[in-house]
Amino acid sequence: TQLQTYSNSSLGSITDMLISADGTSIYTQNGGTDVTLLSIGSDGKISASSAYSTQNGSISGSLAISDDGQYVYAGTESNDVVVFSRNTDTGALSVFTRALTIGNNRGGVIVSYGDTLFVLYKGNTGSGPTLAVYQRDSEGKLPQQLTNISLDGLTQNSTRDSLVIAPDGKTLYIGDPTTGTITLVRFDGSTLTPAGSVSMTGVSSL
Repeated sequence: TQLQTYSNSSLGSITDMLISADGTSIYTQNGGTDVTLLSIGSDGKISASSAYSTQNGSISGSLAISDDGQYVYAGTESNDVVVFSRNTDTGALSVFTRALTIGNNRGGVIVSYGDTLFVLYKGNTGSGPTLAVYQRDSEGKLPQQLTNISLDGLTQNSTRDSLVIAPDGKTLYIGDPTTGTITLVRFDGSTLTPAGSVSMTGVSSL
């Protein structure tokens, strides 16, 4: 049964969308400078919409939310990953910090696992993207990059790639629609290690 059709011109052409674990907040982005919150009522319908600026330029990567629902992450075009603190009662966001340890990394495609954040950054001209690992501290900040690995077999502009992680947090899967591959990377808690790839023509989402 269709429950609702929601229209809002500010949503634009949605390129990424996620929902909080408690089911009360949907976050979207359309490649602009805002993350849009769609608040979900007790009846399951969208009841309100609010926009929150990254204050760091356009979002060219993806969105992610921490497992505890306290933080939302956005990969921006030229100013690394913006970290929003999230009001767990209302879903409202406020810019808190950003990951910035080795320069203004671009177009982060993000997945969160526990207190660990994995980010696939666009590569420099002539090189593949970089997969980086951050550890969130007790204040919610990303003070240092634990490790990273260059994936030269993948497309330099990785903003269209998909990134997911296995339930045990030990294997990451990267879907690259340009090369038509799914690449596996193992994480042992401190080191990233390539673990092969499989062909998947036109893979657009994982």
